[in-house]
Amino acid sequence: MDFSMEEIENHLNKSYSVEWGDLEFAENECLIKPHWHEKYEFIFVNKGSVKFIIDNQEYFAPENSIISVSPNMLHTGWAGSTGCNIFNVTFNHKYLLDDSVYEQSLKNSFINHTIEIEPIITDPTAVSYFKNIWNNRNNDIISKPILEKGLICIFFSYLVENFSTNHILNKSKSAKFNSILEYINQNYTNQITTEQIAEHFSYNKSYFCRKFQENTKITPTEYILRLRINHSQKLMTTSSLSLNSIAAQSGFATYPYFSAKFKQLVGISPVEWRNKFINNQKS
Repeated sequence: MDFSMEEIENHLNKSYSVEWGDLEFAENECLIKPHWHEKYEFIFVNKGSVKFIIDNQEYFAPENSIISVSPNMLHTGWAGSTGCNIFNVTFNHKYLLDDSVYEQSLKNSFINHTIEIEPIITDPTAVSYFKNIWNNRNNDIISKPILEKGLICIFFSYLVENFSTNHILNKSKSAKFNSILEYINQNYTNQITTEQIAEHFSYNKSYFCRKFQENTKITPTEYILRLRINHSQKLMTTSSLSLNSIAAQSGFATYPYFSAKFKQLVGISPVEWRNKFINNQKS
C-alpha cells in the first residue's frame, strides 16, 4: 500500500466521529485526487452523475445512487457531463462497535475485507436510510451523538446484510455451500432454476431454500436476480448490444420480465439507466 496516498488532512465538516461534505462540481471536474483512508466513506449523488474508480475498477453512479468506499481502498472520481452535487458521509467502523469478542471479530472482518459493501447502491431503502442520516446532521438536540450513531448503525447494518459482496461467500463455514455459490456464479446467465440447483446438489427444494436464506439472508431467486442485474449493467456500459440481447445474455427469458425486475431493483428502467450512462460519456 502506498502510504503517500493516505488522506491525513480532512476537508469536511466533522461532528463527533462522523465527517460530512456537501460538495458541488462542474462538468467532468475531478472530485478527489487518488487517495485512501481507514474509514468507510459513503457518497450520495444528489444531482448529476459521477464516474468513480475504486481499487482500479471503474463504476458509473447515476443520480440518486450511493457510492460505497471501504477502508484502505484507493479511490478517485469525476463529475459527469452535467456536473454533480454530492453528499459525503465518512466514519470509522470502530465508532460503531465496542470491545466485546464478537464485535472485535466483526471489526477484523471490515479491516481484512471479509465483509465488503458493494460499490454502487441504488436501492430505495438504502437511499432513504442515508437521507435520514443526512437530514439530521445539523440537529442540535442534546442526544445528537446517540441519534447520529443510531441512524448510521441502521444504515450500515442494512448494507452489510443486503449489499455485501465477499460477505456472502465467506459467511458459510460449509465447503459445500461455497460450492453452491460458485455453481450459481458460473451459471446464472443460463436458465437455471432453484429446483435445478437443489437437484444438482441432492437437496429437496424447500430444505435448500431454507438453508440458503439462513446463510445469505436472501433467497436463491433474489441472489440470482442480483447477479443477473449486475451483469446486465456491465453489458450496458461495455457493449452496444440491444437491450433484448442484454436481457437474454444476462439470463432473463424475456425483455419485459428483465425490464420489470431491473426497475424493481435499481429504481429506473434499463432504457433510462443506459441513457444516463450514455449522456455521462458525452462531453
